[in-house]
Amino acid sequence: MKDSFTWAAAHPQSVRPLNKPLLSLTIRILEFFHPLQKALALIRLAPREDEIVLIVPEGAWNVLEETLQMDSVSPAFAVHLRRDIAVALQAVREIHLNEVKDVQDL
Repeated sequence: MKDSFTWAAAHPQSVRPLNKPLLSLTIRILEFFHPLQKALALIRLAPREDEIVLIVPEGAWNVLEETLQMDSVSPAFAVHLRRDIAVALQAVREIHLNEVKDVQDL
């Protein structure tokens, strides 16, 4: 890696040391926006106005989802109903508790 160089080494005229007040201000700004970032991440997980929330055990959801997936291709249902089932399944948004925990850990 002898031939590798950093941007700073290639552009020494553009490199200026950070003064302490600027560094301090930058850190304070980042600290200010950290809780805001967490709040926005939680809002992203919140249901929209046209959505409902169902709490279903994962095993039960797996059975329901598999059944609906089979129904969406089954000739026992009319074509328009199969299409509606497939579209509805694609619109499902799963939120797992580990996603919420990840947001809280930000």
